[in-house]
Amino acid sequence: MSKKKNVIARVGNFEITKDSGPEHDYIRIKAIGGHWGISHRDDSPMYGVWMMMCQEPDYAKGMEVIIAMSYTLTNSLLDEGFMRDFFAACEAMNKRRIEAAPKPTDQDEADAIAEIEMLEEAKSQITD
Repeated sequence: MSKKKNVIARVGNFEITKDSGPEHDYIRIKAIGGHWGISHRDDSPMYGVWMMMCQEPDYAKGMEVIIAMSYTLTNSLLDEGFMRDFFAACEAMNKRRIEAAPKPTDQDEADAIAEIEMLEEAKSQITD
């Protein structure tokens, strides 16, 4: 008797399931043939990313590319040159993300400082 699967998306020859365990939930991406799979636990940022992508049809091509890349990377013998190039590309992507992140306004910074001061004051009152 087969176990019932909670399939939340199908991408090419892969199924994405959401499984619940006693302590954690998991997103599992598996080849339909059963020969390959990857999992993300609910305390991993990728769990939320995959949950969001599975709910949005616009992400179907992106999911396909990520799965193909993950499959290739986990089923290949990679040389040092490739790994150096790969990590350089990851570093460049992170730099682009940081540069594209919204910059806090002076008001945002003032509000954050005021909130920290308020929390520090409350903390000192509690501990005194």
